Amino acid sequence: CYDALANLYDGRIQGISELLSDNLVQPNSNNDLRSVYARQTTFFNGTTNKVYQDLFTVVWRCNTLLDNIDVIQDLDGAEKDRLIAEARFLRGFCHWAAVKLWAQPYGWTPGNTHAGVPIRDEAAADPLLRNTVQEVYNFVQEDLEFAYNNLPISNGIYADKMSAAGVLATFHFLKQEWAQSIQYSTEVINSNEFTF
Repeated sequence: CYDALANLYDGRIQGISELLSDNLVQPNSNNDLRSVYARQTTFFNGTTNKVYQDLFTVVWRCNTLLDNIDVIQDLDGAEKDRLIAEARFLRGFCHWAAVKLWAQPYGWTPGNTHAGVPIRDEAAADPLLRNTVQEVYNFVQEDLEFAYNNLPISNGIYADKMSAAGVLATFHFLKQEWAQSIQYSTEVINSNEFTF
């Protein structure tokens, strides 16, 4: 799951995000990127299709783990809880990345009833209708809060409690929930795990 996410965040997500901002001028030579910049992408755009597919590949892998966690033999309770928390962190993170790229922003409609992305909470390839942005954000928040409450303080190079706190700080910031954003940001800053 981490490998697929690392390959996805090799610059492709960042590049597409920048193309959707007002920080760049239109690319001169790449038709896929020009269509993203002009907000005229179709399903024939291989660049955006691959990013979308790769986000949900991570989700599919996480759901496969979650669906089959009890099949793993000799897995002690603490390790099982950690694996579940890591899978839910990655799954929530990827749904959030997808809804930020393929939907209008949070707050665009009253009640956030505008179309978001499909919620994938089990390993299946069947086509699904898009959930509302509010439904996706609720799902993401539930996964991220579960991860925050169940990830270890330290987990090497993998997701830990501060990883979840950092993502939750940004998540609440985009929802304009300032108190929660400050709470999680302060926790990360005061953890003394990072050098500024």
